[in-house]
Amino acid sequence: MLTKVFRYLALILSWVFLAGVVYQTYTAGLAAVAEVSSWGTHVNFGFLLVLAALLQLLLVRPARLPRPAGWVSLGLFGTIVVQVILISVRDLAVSALHPVLALVVFLMAWWLAITATRAVRGPSPDAPAVAGKNA
Repeated sequence: MLTKVFRYLALILSWVFLAGVVYQTYTAGLAAVAEVSSWGTHVNFGFLLVLAALLQLLLVRPARLPRPAGWVSLGLFGTIVVQVILISVRDLAVSALHPVLALVVFLMAWWLAITATRAVRGPSPDAPAVAGKNA
């Protein structure tokens, strides 16, 4: 029963996180293209995404998501930390990797959201095994 609760939490967080990545990209676009002063929003929301990625990493185990989800979640958290570091690097060629890594973050977040959705829709890991059902 508790695993199911953690799976739903992971599901909700993963889709909200994915939407947050899209919003983060939008705020960067506003600041860069539309010249609207939203860099502060972009930076502050970025730190919120770091915390959300950490929470997502912590939810993988109690939600009993498939093993690759743990590695992808760890990679997601690490990539976001690198994002924060990259933007402060003085070398423009290195800093320019910031938006490229945003694509990587989006793909990992998408994969985690799909994986959490499949875990919620699949059989509960708390349910007793049914005899004769060896798929």
